[in-house]
Amino acid sequence: MYCMVEERAKRSKADRISQHSRELVRNLQGWVDLRLQLSIVQYLESALRNRKRIGGAIAAGFAFVLAITFLLIAVALWLGLLLGNPIWGFILIGAIMAVATLIFYLLATQSKDIKTNQTKRIISETNGRTEPKSGKQQHS
Repeated sequence: MYCMVEERAKRSKADRISQHSRELVRNLQGWVDLRLQLSIVQYLESALRNRKRIGGAIAAGFAFVLAITFLLIAVALWLGLLLGNPIWGFILIGAIMAVATLIFYLLATQSKDIKTNQTKRIISETNGRTEPKSGKQQHS
């Protein structure tokens, strides 16, 4: 009789643990679902806030490009007036812009090449190194 009581107690204890484990999993799943919903809401709120900033930046950028375009046209017309024919002003401005573009391109590719070479050098040094740079061996 004592064995039966002890066996029922063990079984009921195991059932309680099992029941608590199922409830814990359900609660954890609910928490994960709520956390996911909260993350989505926070993302959407930040996207709406940033939409106004992005729209303003695009509008300002468009106005800036438009202003620079009119300024370049005015400078080209002025130079053309000084040189005797408006076409010379536009040719001169176009040549200046082409040279500036070429310089920016060369600087950008040179910078990219320098970074690529530095990365390759660091990788090769790291892969070829068997001991730390300080010259001291590490002891395990």
